[in-house]
Amino acid sequence: GAEVNRATMFFTIGEFDKAMDSYQKVLPIYLELKDTLRYAKVVMNIGLIYWNWNKNDLALEKQLEAKSLLEKKKDFVELARVNNNIGRLYYQDLKDTTKALEYYEKSLEIRQNLGSQDGMAVVLSNIGNIYSDKKQFKTAFEYYNKALALSETIGFKEGAAMASYYMGISHQKNKNYTESNRFLDACLKIS
Repeated sequence: GAEVNRATMFFTIGEFDKAMDSYQKVLPIYLELKDTLRYAKVVMNIGLIYWNWNKNDLALEKQLEAKSLLEKKKDFVELARVNNNIGRLYYQDLKDTTKALEYYEKSLEIRQNLGSQDGMAVVLSNIGNIYSDKKQFKTAFEYYNKALALSETIGFKEGAAMASYYMGISHQKNKNYTESNRFLDACLKIS
């Protein structure tokens, strides 16, 4: 309990060495207690620390380990999260958009089944980013518009700001500067 809270606090403020120390202390305890769910969450967080340290192979290894454990425990909330993490890793750092899309779609499906609308909005924007990078702007805007509409419907300001920002950037990439400015201005008004 307390050690995990310390680790989370350290992680949140960017003290990754201290967070890792705390997470490493609780892993054997959760293993001994056969608390697979808490163990999996700690492994996932350790993976995020490795990612922050730019140790992407270790980050992916830990995320995949957590995913396997979460599948066995059928914890769909955390499974959606870990799939999104893996998608982000493949997209942002490992530069494999096919794999990224595969994991984002898994995350999206789980979030749809759970009714997690804010989570769906985040993943829809993530998918839009892949299509924007591929210069498939029409498809990218479809995902961003879904994310924006969903975010506005549920009052999820961060999601609306994120979708507006990405739409602005994508319009800029597509040399449509008027629309780019419109969405970037909208983003500023939201945040």
